[in-house]
Amino acid sequence: MDASSNSGYSSDTTFDTSPATITVPSGGGGGGGGGGGSSTSTTTTPTTPVTPSTTTPKTVYNFGTVTLRNGSRGEAVKELQRFLNAKLALGLVVDGKLGPKTIAVIVVWQKNHGLVPDGLIGKKTKAMMNAEALK
Repeated sequence: MDASSNSGYSSDTTFDTSPATITVPSGGGGGGGGGGGSSTSTTTTPTTPVTPSTTTPKTVYNFGTVTLRNGSRGEAVKELQRFLNAKLALGLVVDGKLGPKTIAVIVVWQKNHGLVPDGLIGKKTKAMMNAEALK
């Protein structure tokens, strides 16, 4: 069975592809007379699954291409809310609505990260947030 067949393992299971071999002596001479020569047969055992890595993949957030500000709505705002929840454990409702309380948090975050604390989530703030997410 190869690793690509449906073997009951999840798609993220990796396999040790170095086969283990067992050498078994076999009896000599059958058939046409011949002496008691010796030969060996080799049996290859199936590959065994290797435990997947336990490292957690890092998240890169899609904050969109437009500058986010108070009153912004949509998927980019949801990503911002997910980021703030992940990094600051704020417990924000991920509803895609950006309001004044979240902007106040953004201003503090910007100040703490050496950015202009203007409450606007533009290119520099988004880049810094994704850099922070990869740490």
